Amino acid sequence: MAAEPAGLETLHPEALAELREAVVWYRDRAGEATRFLAEVTRIIEELARAPTRWPILRNVKPPTHCRVLPSYPYTVFYRATDSGILIVSIAHHKREPLYWTHRR
Repeated sequence: MAAEPAGLETLHPEALAELREAVVWYRDRAGEATRFLAEVTRIIEELARAPTRWPILRNVKPPTHCRVLPSYPYTVFYRATDSGILIVSIAHHKREPLYWTHRR
């Protein structure tokens, strides 16, 4: 990946792998990789500034928030931490729901 979001250290390794997979897909098939990555970066920065702004999922522990990407079929799932946020998944909407809940 040529450019990666600011605050990359806030991504769980599996979320980073999901992001990279999506960037490759958009680069190879739709030519949208730059726009997709820019939107993910903007959303991560927004979440870092106001981590409690977005809804918390019910019945998911530890408490996990979600933010749908406005222009792409992905949701960012994240947890507020003492030092900021942890992105636990960048999940495509066609994936099995909550497949990422085991991530710590």
